[in-house]
Amino acid sequence: MTMNRRLRNRPLASGCAALIALALAGSLAAADYVALIDKATTTVWMKNGEQAECTDFKISGDGSITIVRVGEKDAVTLPRAKYDRYEEKRSWAESVTKRGGQALAANDFLEIERVLGKALERGEPEKAAALELARKGLEKWPDNTRVAKVVVDLLLAKGETDTAKGVLKDTLAKDRLWADGYRMLVKILQDAGDKAAIRALVKKLLDDNPTDEIALRLSGPIFEADGNVSGAADCYRKSFQLHKDQTAGVAWARMLLRRGQHELAAQTAGQVQVEGAQADEAAGIRGSALLALAEGDLGKVGEARKFLEASLKGSPSPHVKEWALYNLGLAAWLQGKPAEAQAAWSACHEPAAQLGLAMARKEPYKGGQLPEPLKTAVIEHNAGVELQRGDPKVSSLSKAKPRQAFLLSLSELLNNPVDAAVVDAVGASNPEAMRWQAYGHLLGRRYAQAETILAKLPPTDGFAIAYRIAAALGRGDTAAAAGLAGQLDKARNPPPPAAYAARVGLKLRPVRDDTIIAEFDADGEDPAQNGWQWEAPGGMTAAIARGRLVISGQQAGAADPVSRLVKLIQADRLQSIQAELDLASIGGAAAGLEVTDESKTVGAAVAVQSDNKLNWRELKGGAWGPWTALPVTLQGVQAVLRIDYNAGRLTAVVNNSTFPLGDGLPRTAQAVSAGVFGTANPGTQWKLEVERIRIDYRPAGKPR
Repeated sequence: MTMNRRLRNRPLASGCAALIALALAGSLAAADYVALIDKATTTVWMKNGEQAECTDFKISGDGSITIVRVGEKDAVTLPRAKYDRYEEKRSWAESVTKRGGQALAANDFLEIERVLGKALERGEPEKAAALELARKGLEKWPDNTRVAKVVVDLLLAKGETDTAKGVLKDTLAKDRLWADGYRMLVKILQDAGDKAAIRALVKKLLDDNPTDEIALRLSGPIFEADGNVSGAADCYRKSFQLHKDQTAGVAWARMLLRRGQHELAAQTAGQVQVEGAQADEAAGIRGSALLALAEGDLGKVGEARKFLEASLKGSPSPHVKEWALYNLGLAAWLQGKPAEAQAAWSACHEPAAQLGLAMARKEPYKGGQLPEPLKTAVIEHNAGVELQRGDPKVSSLSKAKPRQAFLLSLSELLNNPVDAAVVDAVGASNPEAMRWQAYGHLLGRRYAQAETILAKLPPTDGFAIAYRIAAALGRGDTAAAAGLAGQLDKARNPPPPAAYAARVGLKLRPVRDDTIIAEFDADGEDPAQNGWQWEAPGGMTAAIARGRLVISGQQAGAADPVSRLVKLIQADRLQSIQAELDLASIGGAAAGLEVTDESKTVGAAVAVQSDNKLNWRELKGGAWGPWTALPVTLQGVQAVLRIDYNAGRLTAVVNNSTFPLGDGLPRTAQAVSAGVFGTANPGTQWKLEVERIRIDYRPAGKPR
C-alpha cells in the first residue's frame, strides 16, 4: 500500500500545517470527551468543591439551575455563581452522539472509529446513533472508506439497500482502490439478481486495467459463478502469479482440475501457502488431481488418499468436498476396500458417486443425470446387473461397442446354456469372461469343461472357488467340495457371492467350536466375510473401523428398511446369539438383534429405540409387525442383547431378565439367519457400532 493510499484513510495526517492549526485551535484531549455510559443522574460540580448527583435538573436563561438531589424530594435553585459546571444524565445512545460530536469538532478520526466500534457492539438505539455519526463523518471525510463501510453495513442491516448502494458508488468514485467497497457492491447486485450490472462493473474494471489486483480478485469468482471456467481461470492465474494472491492460487488449481489439467492442478495446489479452510480446499484439489494421475499405481493412490482424507477432516468448499468424497471412494475401491468406498460414496451427492454405489452393490443405477461418458457406463452396468440376476433381456445394447457385444453374448449364454458352442462363444480373454464361461458350462452340467476354465483363475478368486465347489458337487465329490469350502474365507478379489457362500458353508463346513466370537478387529476389511452377509436397502454402509463393526448412513426408503449383518446358521446347532452395542449415535433409529428363518418369513427382533427403551417385534408371513414395548429401559449408550434359540422358540435375555418372543420358528427349520440390524424412517441419519458378536452352539447331535 502506498503512502497516498494510507493518507486517504487517515485525513488527520495530511500534513504538518493541519496539525499545527489543530493544536492552535485547542482540540479536545481524550480526558475532555464524555464517557460512553448510561448516565442515570445529572452531576453538578459546586464552586465550593461539593459534587451533587441529581434526579431532576433544569437550567434557566440566566444560568441558574434548579435541581433535586438523589434521595431528596424538594427542589433547590442555585445561581450561576454557586456552581462550576454540570454533566446531564443521558442514555448510551446519547453518549455516542455527544462524544462523536466532540470528536467531529476536534477532527479526531481515531476517536470517531473508537466510538463507532463500541456502539456497533450494542443494541439498536446505539447503532442508530452510530449511523448518524458515521454519516456526519462521511460528510466531513467523503473519501474515508472505513467510515463508509460502517454506513453501508448499518444501512444494509436496516434494509436500505438502494441508499447503501448510492454510498458505495459515491465512495468508489473517490477511491477506486477500495476492494471491500467493490465486494459489497457486487454482493448487493448479486442479491438483486442484477447480472447485467455485475458484468458491466467487472468489464469496466478489467478494461481500465486488465492486471489490476482488485479487478482480478472480483472478476474470478463472478466468472466462475457464471460458468465461464476459462475466464475465471485466467483471472485467478494472474492474481496468483502477478500479485501472489494465495487464495487465488487455490482457486486457479480448482479451475485446472475442472479443465482436466491434473498435473498442473496438483503442482499449483502444492505450491500455495494457505491456512484453515483454504488449506483444506488445496488438499482436496491436490488429492483429486494426484488420483487422476495415479493410473492404478497403488502407491500413488495411497498418496492421493492422504490429501483427500486431510481435506475432508477440515472445511473445503461444497464443490471440492463432493469431489474429495467421490475420489476418496474411488481410491478405496482401487485399494480393494469396498466398504470404505461405499461409506465415502454414500456421503457424496454427486451422481457419479451414486453410480459407484450401485456398481459396488451390484444394483441397477436409478440416479440423476450423468455426464455423457458415464451414460454408456450406466447402460452397460444395468445390463450386467440384470444378467447377474439371471434376466437375459438386454435390448438396449449394441454389438458395435465391444463391452456391449460381450454382454449380448452373455445374454445368449443365459438363454441357451445347453449349447456348448454358445458358451464358448463368450471367449476367455479376461477373468470376467472366464467366470461367465465357467458359469455357462455349470448351467449346462459340463463340469469338466468348467473346471478346465476355472483352473486358469487365481486361487483367491471368490467366484472361481464358488464355481469349483459347484462343479465338485455336480460330480458328486462332496469331500472335494468340502475341501474347497475351506478356501472361501481367503477369497478376496473378488469375494465370493455371499448368499451362496453362506449356504455352502452351512452344508459343507460344520461348526466344530462351541462358541464363535466376531470381534471386528481387522480395520478396513469388508465385514461381509466368513459367512456374514450384509443386506441393506440403500443409503447405509457397513465397515470395520477402530475395532468395531460400524453401520452408518442415511436410511433409504424401502418395503423392508432394515440394514443387517447376518449369518446363516444350522438350526439344530444354534443356542444363542449375543451382541455388544454402542448406541450413542443411533438418532431416531432402532437397533438390536434378529433371528429369522432363511427366507425371512418368520422370526423376531429385539431392539433398543432412541429413548433407550427395549422393544420387540415379530416377523410373520414375510412382514414385520409393530414394535411392542418390553419393561426395560437401558442406562447409558452401551447395551448387551441376547436371543436364545431352542427348538424354534426365541427368548430375549437382557439384564438377566427373559422375554419370550412370539411364536418363533418351525421346529423343522433347517437353517436360521441371525445377526445385528438397524432400521429407521427414510431420510434418518443414524449410526450403530458393534463391539462384538458372540454365537454359542450346541454340540453336534445334541437334542434341542
